[in-house]
Amino acid sequence: MLIRLLDDNNGEVQNLAVKCLGTVTQRVKEAQAETLVDALCSMMVAGSESLRDVSSIALKTVVGHLPVANTAFVTNLMKRLVPKLNAALEQTKPNDSVRLEVVDVIGDVLTRFGSLITSVHKEVADEMMCFQTQKVLLDQLLLERPALKKKSTIALGAMMAVCSHELFKDTMDVFVERCVISKFLSAWRVRYLSSKPGGQIVSPEGRLPRTFFDPILND
Repeated sequence: MLIRLLDDNNGEVQNLAVKCLGTVTQRVKEAQAETLVDALCSMMVAGSESLRDVSSIALKTVVGHLPVANTAFVTNLMKRLVPKLNAALEQTKPNDSVRLEVVDVIGDVLTRFGSLITSVHKEVADEMMCFQTQKVLLDQLLLERPALKKKSTIALGAMMAVCSHELFKDTMDVFVERCVISKFLSAWRVRYLSSKPGGQIVSPEGRLPRTFFDPILND
């Protein structure tokens, strides 16, 4: 009933439905909460623009009202929610506005329940889920939208504060690699010595074939 009201033409009805979902979340059983999360995730990705907006607000409201004391309930729900959010980021277009909403929800999840990630890492499947979350957030940093980069950075920061040593090291390795590539390209982007296919680029380490850098420099 409340889910259907999110698509109501009356904005006030939508707002009241969102508030009620927050209250209901604290009283429903795990199976009902999973159904609720599934529905909101689907609406946030596949619905109309207005429905996606209200669905994202509703999902953030649900996350904000989850009973922190019930660790098992929240952990199981996060295992169901996070993969859906990861998939949503992978399936949407780079310029799709829903990306901001999805990353925002991921940030809320990691900020509020990030401490549960440590226990989640005990199972191989859940470890893979955490690495997948890291990957999709890192991918957002390569896009041009400043707001998306900012939200992704906040979400990554929340994850790094509680993640496993392996995930932390892997993330730092990616950052270092990107910094090195960025610094190198900034210094040498204009230093083509020849426009011919067999031309060379000069570097302090020696001469590297132009074809080595073409895919990167052309991006």
